[in-house]
Amino acid sequence: MAITKGSGTSVIGSTASTTTSSAQDSSGAYATEAYISLVQVGTASTAAQVQIQVSPDASTFYSPPSLLWVAPLVAGTYNTLVAIPVTAKQWKAVFTQCTGGTSSTVVIQSNAVTGV
Repeated sequence: MAITKGSGTSVIGSTASTTTSSAQDSSGAYATEAYISLVQVGTASTAAQVQIQVSPDASTFYSPPSLLWVAPLVAGTYNTLVAIPVTAKQWKAVFTQCTGGTSSTVVIQSNAVTGV
């Protein structure tokens, strides 16, 4: 049995500004993951964060605490992976920039298992 993977999708390109991605369709996927890379320059007083919002009906979006990733306050490059719940029809990524540091820049991509 072979697994078919998607080709990868850019969800949020390199940005240092607070932003929300467009809705990402996960209704045809067996599993979807969001790959997050954040570069923190300087020491922040309030950390940058990424909240994954999920929708069971492609209309109403929820922000569960289990899908919130908060970056460390100290300078560095941080990478993490967030699994999108399999029951979500759509999802969004919400990036909130740090305050008090020089900057925080994020890149978010996703990929999915689309066939078995």
